[in-house]
Amino acid sequence: MFIDIGLWVLIGFGGIVGGLLFGMRDQRLTFPHREDQHTWNPGCLADILFGLAGGFVIFIIVPGSFDYTAGGWETIQILALAGVGGYGGRALVEKLINEQIQTLEKNVQDLRKQDRSDAKVIKLLDQHLDRDPDTPHIPETELRRAISSASSSTKVLIFDRARQFRKEVTAARQWDQLPQTIPVFEALIADDRDGKYHRNHAQLAFVLKDKPDPDWKRAEEELSRAIDIRDRQKEEGYVAYEFNRAICRIKLGSPLDEVKRDLDRALRGLKTRDWVRRPDPVLAPGLVEWLRDNADALKEWIETNRIELPGR
Repeated sequence: MFIDIGLWVLIGFGGIVGGLLFGMRDQRLTFPHREDQHTWNPGCLADILFGLAGGFVIFIIVPGSFDYTAGGWETIQILALAGVGGYGGRALVEKLINEQIQTLEKNVQDLRKQDRSDAKVIKLLDQHLDRDPDTPHIPETELRRAISSASSSTKVLIFDRARQFRKEVTAARQWDQLPQTIPVFEALIADDRDGKYHRNHAQLAFVLKDKPDPDWKRAEEELSRAIDIRDRQKEEGYVAYEFNRAICRIKLGSPLDEVKRDLDRALRGLKTRDWVRRPDPVLAPGLVEWLRDNADALKEWIETNRIELPGR
């Protein structure tokens, strides 16, 4: 809240008067003095300082708008309130300090509790993604609940670990292990209530597309959702989304123009450009066949983009 100099002066004056009245409650006013060689008594100076602090603190505690420029009763009200704050300055300052200490202690306790919770989540995730068949199974409901309770920084770590696991088993062509990441990405998506993170949707789509029994329709929907979020946030790159959506749309029998539009976008990326030009029948199932089936309609497009088809 902005306070101009006039209001500061009124509050300060009222607080000082209140502080001095508190110091004179036994009808004596003690001036600053040295009591002995090692002790200095601030006397009324302490009352003035506490009065100033109390005068301003009470305006923090008590809500309301105070317009000293209106004069009259409004000015008297400001002075009276500041005086009351100044008179109880010690108590008000102690109250404010105690509240801050209590808030700080609560925050520390909450952080410690969250740290313990996060450590448990990472342990559950590692156990869930462990490739050893003898590792005890983690119920999906327990895993999802744990991920939902994790801190934001830990959710980032969870995403990175699940993504790395997906990439490793994909590179090793261990497709049967891909579904282990599905509940992880689903939990991260469910927790993203504002729909801000497109990468969760994309990673889930890659798994749905590459697992032993592909779910082409759902993978296409998740990729479309990822593309919508990416474009809404005006993020550059991530054109692998369009490339993989093109594969899903080929498998779903989508119109030629829809597939070609996604492949055109993929041709803008450094990596995805090679994926289109030299399609891998394993990682891009159906793309070679689609290009051959539509060779006449796409003849100029294939030649312009230097697309290499096996056997040609």
